[in-house]
Amino acid sequence: MGKLKLSAIFSDGIILQRDTTENVIWGISGPDSEVTLSITGDGYSESGMTVCDLQGFFQVQLPAIPAGGPYCIKVSSGGEEKVINNVLFGDVFVLSGQSNMELMIDRVYDEYKDYLDTLDDDNIRAFQIDRNPVFKNPEEMLETGRWMSLNRENLMLFSAVGLFAAIKIRKEIGVPIGMYQTAVGGSPICSWLSEESVRRLSLDTEDLDKAQQDGYVKKVEEADLKRDTAWLDEAKASFKKFDEDGISEKSFTGVEFPGYYGKYIGHDFCGSVVLTKKFVVGDDVDVSQPARLTLGVFRDADEAYINGKFVGETLYRYPPRKYELPAGTLKKGENVLKVNLYINRGEGWAMPGKDYMIKMADGTVIDLKGNDLDIHVVKTMEELPYATFFIYYPTANYHGIIYPIQRQRVKGVFWYQGESNVMRYETYRSEFAAMTADWRRIFREPELPFISVQIASYSEGDIKPEKYDWADFREAQLQCESIDNSCMVQAYDLGEYNDLHPVKKKPVGERVAEAALKTIYEKKPYFKGPSMKDIKTVNDGIKITFKTKTSLVAKGSEDGVIKGFSFVKENENGKTFIPAEGKLEADGSVFVKLPVDQSFDVISYAWNNSPDDANLYDKEDKPTVPFYTLLSQ
Repeated sequence: MGKLKLSAIFSDGIILQRDTTENVIWGISGPDSEVTLSITGDGYSESGMTVCDLQGFFQVQLPAIPAGGPYCIKVSSGGEEKVINNVLFGDVFVLSGQSNMELMIDRVYDEYKDYLDTLDDDNIRAFQIDRNPVFKNPEEMLETGRWMSLNRENLMLFSAVGLFAAIKIRKEIGVPIGMYQTAVGGSPICSWLSEESVRRLSLDTEDLDKAQQDGYVKKVEEADLKRDTAWLDEAKASFKKFDEDGISEKSFTGVEFPGYYGKYIGHDFCGSVVLTKKFVVGDDVDVSQPARLTLGVFRDADEAYINGKFVGETLYRYPPRKYELPAGTLKKGENVLKVNLYINRGEGWAMPGKDYMIKMADGTVIDLKGNDLDIHVVKTMEELPYATFFIYYPTANYHGIIYPIQRQRVKGVFWYQGESNVMRYETYRSEFAAMTADWRRIFREPELPFISVQIASYSEGDIKPEKYDWADFREAQLQCESIDNSCMVQAYDLGEYNDLHPVKKKPVGERVAEAALKTIYEKKPYFKGPSMKDIKTVNDGIKITFKTKTSLVAKGSEDGVIKGFSFVKENENGKTFIPAEGKLEADGSVFVKLPVDQSFDVISYAWNNSPDDANLYDKEDKPTVPFYTLLSQ
């Protein structure tokens, strides 16, 4: 085997940052070996050389090259040669955070099908970096991965937020756009920090100490796998036995579907449950055609059957259940849906507010909702503890994902993260500041721009929650804007109360692009939406004025009524929110009437986990920034 080796990012189709002398190609060859590099194409030809250090590591600096291509880069050492074809120069961005940045086009395809089917642009490319938790020595080289162009073959693998942002930026700027897709679902921000920052801020250092012990990670992963396998095997065996003898611990009939089933089986129930539902396919339905079964979302895992035939499964709670039914799966007359439900940690449900239906190829829809579900509790089991996700541990993703690309020049970072830090919102600004400092240091870019996305509305299916911890966290995100060269785009209005991963990713990506165009390219402040400017008590209400670029609108309201306000009472037992409505005034202010014979400490707007009724926007369709403000005494 030869000695010459390049990091996996240096492969066919790479996009390098334009107009900079700081691009480098790096890799490994023999100690003290000479390495030569040439770049040709688009009427250009240049070459250079360097010598490996005593460990065999080398890097060769590239000249500044404007947007364009394609180019060919050849790296030679010790009689070996690596060739990188179809190289473009443009603007390169790092996409990072957790699942809502990681979420790929395949999850939002149905929402934007007609638009997505038109996309084909070789000048938009992405490189997916594989998960690789590292706790000691940061990785210098990536072993796997490939560059993919935007086309039908690769479309589903693009980050949805990243792709929609890239399309808008490319349309406006006209240069190739490259993206490093680095996001890791569920990851807290400490996993993206350096060890120095983690220890300085005392962020789960006990976990880091354990992970750094030789053999610890492997030992825990093996134990987790053994435990999880045993639990699943026990559950599967119980389903098999139920299929054979039909005996259950208890059953319930005439249950609502979808619904929350803790009130029947117990909120803390863990184990195996079978859901069965009979439905009728009419004589006018052509059952010789294929169809799709849509089953919303279950907690936790499921296996679905139609008329005894297995049609699909999902291994955890969050993905939407969409199972393809081959022609002939259905029959005219009575059919039976059966779902084997694995409830790992209590609160089993079929999430209300989602679609539960069968859609035939010709568009015919068979609705599966109703009050005719049967629940069979097959076996009560011990709770299955969460697996140990080492990719969530401090430094894991900084060392294993970000550090290996730190020699690359990039235009900016798009960051969508926070759901896993809601419970520690008080320290988020300091952690975010540490992360930006860490990344700017290793990328050798003191002013590297960070554009972050506000976490969207979500309340685990509770339409009117008495919860506001996500609102507290959104405020912590907003405070991060005080860090130089960082800004936040709002997304609370683009969420779903019953889905942690909302599908409205196109407007999110376009807002990210707008922020990038304004702050990175124009070097001007980004306006995220109207913000509260002043509050005055007048007569029997509150007059609020806003800082805004355009006039305000009460979105979706014909009479100008604004929802989303609350008056708040604070005491030793917590906070009580009293909903209130506002009205647009002729002078552009908003008047909110005070409740009669009551006193309040605070007025708030969009200050809960899922403020779906908040409807104060500007004419550019930007939502008003949430606020929680003391009333003057």
